[in-house]
Amino acid sequence: MRVMSRFSLGGKSAIVTGGSQGLGEAMTVALAEAGSDVAVADKNVTGAQGVADRIRRMGRKAVAIKANVADSNDVRHMVDAALAEFGHIDILVNNAGINKWVPTAELDEATWNEIIGVNLTGVFLCSQYVGREMIKAKKGSIVNIGSMSGEVSQTRNKSREAAPCLHYYSSKAGVIMLTRALAVEWIKYGVRVNCISPGWFATPLVRRLMEENRELYETEVLERTPMQRMGDPPELGPAVVFLASDASSYMTGQNLIIDGGYVLW
Repeated sequence: MRVMSRFSLGGKSAIVTGGSQGLGEAMTVALAEAGSDVAVADKNVTGAQGVADRIRRMGRKAVAIKANVADSNDVRHMVDAALAEFGHIDILVNNAGINKWVPTAELDEATWNEIIGVNLTGVFLCSQYVGREMIKAKKGSIVNIGSMSGEVSQTRNKSREAAPCLHYYSSKAGVIMLTRALAVEWIKYGVRVNCISPGWFATPLVRRLMEENRELYETEVLERTPMQRMGDPPELGPAVVFLASDASSYMTGQNLIIDGGYVLW
């Protein structure tokens, strides 16, 4: 097999959670460009429909599915809808995630449960429901989206005050460990499980955050990121295609950090 053909996703179908915008949209488009049909799952079904329309214009099949990944009934519906549309699920990208800055001493149980529910329980539920189909097929690739925050803590200003995100850090560290454990458990079924951990990427939400807090931008991007810039969302595209495709056929349980060198300093 020629090297570039190993990156092809022709004939495959994928589910991307949180695919309506930002990094999710960028990865969804990348999978479609590599040949995959895609189910775009998101609580924002209007945004998901817009991305699905974009995929169809590329000549691929696409479906938008409203889903809260922390709700097992929604996850079951998501899987059933994707199977009804495509007949099989070869790729799952667990991208849906949320965050709120709350100091730990003020963090209430509801907020903790909300963040863990979407960021970690959601990855578990989607992997479990989609994984059952992959186990039947004896093949599949799951790509979890963690964060460099699952490896290192971050600051919020030049005084190096910690960003108040204990709940988020914990959830993303959990995603990384879930990836490793699941990879070992499911490799006997031909199901590979890997993780991508992004650093600061210039999504609309992050751009707005940085514009509102110049000190955060100077501290986290200019001073702590060796490349001294944020990533562009399409820069995640090649990585997700690599992990979803046969190009990474001898790779499982790994965490690919894409952060401009942030964790090195």
